Amino acid sequence: MVHRNFLPGGSGRKEQSRHARVLQAQADSAMDWSRRLPLLLCLSAACTWVGVADARSPRRQPDAAQTEGVTGGHSNLALQVALDRARFSPGPMDGNRGANTSKALKAFQRAQGLNETGRPDAAVWKKLSAAANEAPLVEYVISDKDVAGPFEPKIPESLEEKAKLERLAYTGPEELLAEKFHMDIALLKRLNQGRRFDHAGTVLRVTNLGRLKATKAARIEVDKGIGGVFVFDRQDTIIAFPDYVQS
Repeated sequence: MVHRNFLPGGSGRKEQSRHARVLQAQADSAMDWSRRLPLLLCLSAACTWVGVADARSPRRQPDAAQTEGVTGGHSNLALQVALDRARFSPGPMDGNRGANTSKALKAFQRAQGLNETGRPDAAVWKKLSAAANEAPLVEYVISDKDVAGPFEPKIPESLEEKAKLERLAYTGPEELLAEKFHMDIALLKRLNQGRRFDHAGTVLRVTNLGRLKATKAARIEVDKGIGGVFVFDRQDTIIAFPDYVQS
């Protein structure tokens, strides 16, 4: 920042006054954003929760032979799907028990009064029983809307270059479908080898989303220890742990 020394003259006082107004506007803006942040986080969480509504097109359970070895028993993917249904987001589901899944699992254990081990033991599966009572995968038919676009084949990394884009669109149907079903693109492709994602009518295997009923959110709390956001209801009970990106 360049600092200026102002003389007592009229032009100096005008410039000083203008500079003071700019600084005040910047301060007001910063305060405004500090007040908006909790609301934005709640809106982000709400978007995460209601985002599954668009994914509920007519589907059917895939044959057991098609999913054998992927979701059998208490697999990693079954765990991720159950946590997502319970509103404890493991991030994009990839079938691996990585850092995000362990974090979501610890958050779920805290909400249920269990030891925060980050391991899916028998006590965890018992508490997840309501969210794990359906197959983790279903079949989904790609719609015309899924492939209509518009898409942006290449999204730049820097925020400055992103700001120049006409829209921040998906790179293609694969990315759109992966986000719709909270899936990692690599898993989506692995489960659907040889199938076209850009063709309406294609039948895909995708995660079986669906959220358990929850009470209304009353407040949120950012927990730096676990690295995420807890959502509480009016009884101060943890009801969700939405996907959260730290900046």
